[in-house]
Amino acid sequence: MRGVAFLCSRPEVDATRVAIWDRSQGGGLTLATSSLEARLAATVSEQPFLCNYPISGRLTSNPYSELHDYQEAHPDERQGALATLEYFDPLNLADAVECPILVNIGALDDTCPYERIMPVFERIPSEKAVAVYPNLGHGPCTDFKLQAMDWLRRHLV
Repeated sequence: MRGVAFLCSRPEVDATRVAIWDRSQGGGLTLATSSLEARLAATVSEQPFLCNYPISGRLTSNPYSELHDYQEAHPDERQGALATLEYFDPLNLADAVECPILVNIGALDDTCPYERIMPVFERIPSEKAVAVYPNLGHGPCTDFKLQAMDWLRRHLV
C-alpha cells in the first residue's frame, strides 16, 4: 500500500493507471493489497499463496505442514490461531476488491492448490477473470503472462 501511495504521489506517474502483478507469495499479497488499496486500476494475482487458512491448515504438504503440525500438537489453540490469521487472509478481504483482477491457478500446484484459491476468487465482487491450467504446477506460465499483459492493456488505457 505504501508503494502504491508513493507511485501515486509522483508527478511523472499517472495515478489513474497504477496496477500490481505478482506471483505466489506476491500473488497472495496482491490479493490483500487489492482489497485495501482503492487507487489500483487493475491487478494480476498469479498462483496466489497465503490464501484460505482454514483449508491450508488441513494440508500436510509443504509449506503447510508447519501450520498443520502446530494445530495437531495444540488443538486447543487452533481457533485462536485461525482467528489471528483471518486478519490478513485474502479469503476475508476479497469482498473489498474494487479493481479488475485476473487470477491464475495451476491444477497440479501443491503449493497454491485450486481448493484454496477458488473460494477467495468467488468472493471478489469486482470485474474478475480466472485462468485454470490443467497441467501447471507451481511455476510460471507463458500463456498466462500473455493474458495478463492483455488484461493490463485493457484496464490501463
